[in-house]
Amino acid sequence: MRLFLIRHGATAYQAEHRYTGQRDLPLSDQGILQVQALADAMPDWLPAQPVALVTSDLARSMATADVLQRRAATLMSHQAIWQHVTPIIDPDLREIAFGVWEGLTFAEAQARDPDHMAAWIADPVAVAPPGGETIATLLKRVLRALARAGQAATNQRERVDTAHALTTASESGSTPGDAKLSPNHGRLEPSAAECRGDQFPSDSTVLWVTHGGVITSLVALGLDMPLAARWRLRCDPASVSVLDINSDVTEAPFGILEQWNRTFA
Repeated sequence: MRLFLIRHGATAYQAEHRYTGQRDLPLSDQGILQVQALADAMPDWLPAQPVALVTSDLARSMATADVLQRRAATLMSHQAIWQHVTPIIDPDLREIAFGVWEGLTFAEAQARDPDHMAAWIADPVAVAPPGGETIATLLKRVLRALARAGQAATNQRERVDTAHALTTASESGSTPGDAKLSPNHGRLEPSAAECRGDQFPSDSTVLWVTHGGVITSLVALGLDMPLAARWRLRCDPASVSVLDINSDVTEAPFGILEQWNRTFA
C-alpha cells in the first residue's frame, strides 16, 4: 500500500514557532495559499489508482483535505474515483499532545518547566510534556489508524466499482443485481494487531492529511530509525511524502520511503 502523508497548511502558531499540539487552530492565510498550490499540483504527484482520503479531526487538517478533494474533483474529473471520494475523519491522526506547553514557544516552555523540558528532550519516547503524550503513546493510535487504512482502501475500491457498475447499468438500461454497496462500507474496524502487509495490496493508495508529529514518527518507525531522532526529519506545511507499506507493521522496518517533503508553494 502506498501511503501519501500530507501535512496540513500553516497556522499562525507555526509562523510564531509555538507548540500547537491538539489546539484546534484554523489555517492561516499563508496556509490556505500553500494548500491551494498543493491541490493545483495534484496531477503531478498523485497516481490514478483508487484512493481513500483520511484526515485528522482537527480543523487545519480537515480544511486541507476539503481543498484537496474539491480541487481533485475538478482537475482530475476524468478519473471517476474523485466523484465518489469523501474525506474520512479519524481522530487517531491528531497531532501529538503537548499539554500545558501548547501555545508556548520552546523558550517559554523551557523557562516554565526547565527540568521537565530537559527530561523530554533526553527521552521523548518515554517522557511526555506536562499533560501531553509521549511518542510511544502517539504511535499506538497512529498504528490503529494504519490498521484501518487498509479497510478504508478496500471500502473505497468497492465504492468505485459499485458506482461504475451502476453507471454502466444505467447507460445500458439494465440493473445488475449485485450492484450494491458492501455491508462493511464506512466501517473501519481492524485493530493494530491485525495490521499486516498482506492486508495492503501493492495497488492500494491511501491519502492521510495529518500533522508533522504523526508523519515524522510513523516514518521513523517504518524505517527503523531511532524515534528520538524524528525531529531531524523536516516536514513542511502542505508537504507530501510517500511511504510504501510493504510488510508486517508489528516489526520494523516495514516501509520504503519513496518521496519526502515535496512542496509546491
